[in-house]
Amino acid sequence: MRYKKILLFFLIFISITTKTFSTDVNMDTEDEILNNQKESFGISGFISQAEKYSKDNFEDINMDELLSSAISGNVDNDSIFNKIINLFAKEIKSMLKILRHYINNYCYT
Repeated sequence: MRYKKILLFFLIFISITTKTFSTDVNMDTEDEILNNQKESFGISGFISQAEKYSKDNFEDINMDELLSSAISGNVDNDSIFNKIINLFAKEIKSMLKILRHYINNYCYT
């Protein structure tokens, strides 16, 4: 029983005090790390496809910048949320115009 307590204490101590460091000389800057991750995961193809399909609805969002900030952990959630809400509001307004036009022209004749 005593050995289990010592082993448990030792494992907890090691897990709390363990630190990891990257010592790769070729990756000095954050941009190099991001570019390496993009190449290794094939994100550049995804970015081009995302820009191709999203430029109709999200003209002012740069997908490369968005994914770079997501990889580094610096995503501006508030601006993305506001853009999505604005898109929904625009679609709802369009739907209400169509519905109003239909009701005025076909229901009250």
